[in-house]
Amino acid sequence: ENQQTSPPLQCLLLELQEREARTNPTNMSRRESFGIHDQAFHVGRAELLQWINSLLGLHYTKVEQCANGAAYCLMLNATFQEDVIGPRKILIEAKLQHDIVKNYKLLQAAFTKKGINKYVDVERLVKAK
Repeated sequence: ENQQTSPPLQCLLLELQEREARTNPTNMSRRESFGIHDQAFHVGRAELLQWINSLLGLHYTKVEQCANGAAYCLMLNATFQEDVIGPRKILIEAKLQHDIVKNYKLLQAAFTKKGINKYVDVERLVKAK
């Protein structure tokens, strides 16, 4: 079984770490860029799922369940310790494409609101690629 983690989740986690390093004065010694050889790219699925479920209070059994975008929205709220995205707006059980797209649009709007310059490729993410 392929032990690589979801590329969209890796990008989100790395972007959030990068932003934290830039904005938090206590992290000035941390490097400000991450590459493919960073340890975040070499985390197993089981460890990633355990972290997601623990952080967000979810019960995901597969990384692919993140494809509906809800976990990414919740992670953003957890990272900034505020409701960047209103919890009622996040469609946790989104299964239909138009609901999934809504979650990713919320995520993109939150990135913009927080000054995170990262494009959310909705078409690719909806397909869990």
